[in-house]
Amino acid sequence: GAQHLPQSHCRVGPRHPARDLMRAFAGGDQGQSDLLNRLAVHLTLDGDSIIIGPSPSSALDYPYDQWRVYSTSEVSSRNGKIFVKGPSHRDEQIPQGAMAIRIWRQNPQEWWKADSPVKACFTVLREIDLLNQHVHASAISRLKGSGIVAIPDEMTVPMPEVEVEGVEIDPFVAVLTEVMSLAIKNRDSAAALVPIILRGPAEFISAIQHIDFSTGFDNLVPELRNNALRRLALGMDAPPEILLGSAESSSWSMWQISEAQLRLHIKPLAHLIAASLTEGWLRPSLEQIPMAEQTRAGLDRLVIWPDFTSLNIRPDVGTDAAALHEQQLISDSAYRHILGLGENEAPN
Repeated sequence: GAQHLPQSHCRVGPRHPARDLMRAFAGGDQGQSDLLNRLAVHLTLDGDSIIIGPSPSSALDYPYDQWRVYSTSEVSSRNGKIFVKGPSHRDEQIPQGAMAIRIWRQNPQEWWKADSPVKACFTVLREIDLLNQHVHASAISRLKGSGIVAIPDEMTVPMPEVEVEGVEIDPFVAVLTEVMSLAIKNRDSAAALVPIILRGPAEFISAIQHIDFSTGFDNLVPELRNNALRRLALGMDAPPEILLGSAESSSWSMWQISEAQLRLHIKPLAHLIAASLTEGWLRPSLEQIPMAEQTRAGLDRLVIWPDFTSLNIRPDVGTDAAALHEQQLISDSAYRHILGLGENEAPN
């Protein structure tokens, strides 16, 4: 696209070889969409990514026949050679004629290292993970979930002793365990709802105790997790409402959120990807294509520039405009303009 293209750069004509390169890049529109989606994920999470594909003069086999995105765990370099880890988990050297381009968010302190919003939130992500582990452990732990029932030795039922794998089990404990197990295995069973009937001396029944191992921390976990999620949302380069939800947002504030997401998240990523492709792919590829000297002289001014025209979002002001028009605070012509209607659609 050429939206707000810097004046120091030129716009290529319809027959410029750069246009043909861009149309065919990554297999066309669908391939470019997939490439941008994966790049956005890599640059948001790890801040680093590599794309590998063919030079204009090369005809390579899959997967180097088209430009594809690779994570840093898939690509390595040794002795000036680049290797890609394939499905067999073996490093394979990329063939001659393939180009590799690294796209990364530069670390503010050490430019050769990658940085990302997620890396900056590792501490809070670890906290969320620990809280989730606590909830998971509490859900599956018998002691945590149900505690311990302390039963006096004198409590029993008139049944023969039960033996399991050579170990004698108290009949009362055996009956209690069987009923509780049935309720867990079959929640539709009446045993899941009907209380267990117990008969015995009053002093022994009153001695039965339920020991609960839950702590006050359990009640704090939901609040702590919500606070951690909010800190994570504030640490990302997107409006917090994107992660936290926007149930309390009006249509106007939702427009502001969308505009902020476009300005803070989408545009910086798009410009980073476009600049990297310009330096690493477009200009080197054009150098390999025969063209007139006059055209070649302007290659250093060519850039890939993102077009955000279709992403420009405006608030829905139709309701406000209707109220203003009813109060005769705006004209019929202005009201039609706000609604996107032309003067030819005015009544006659």
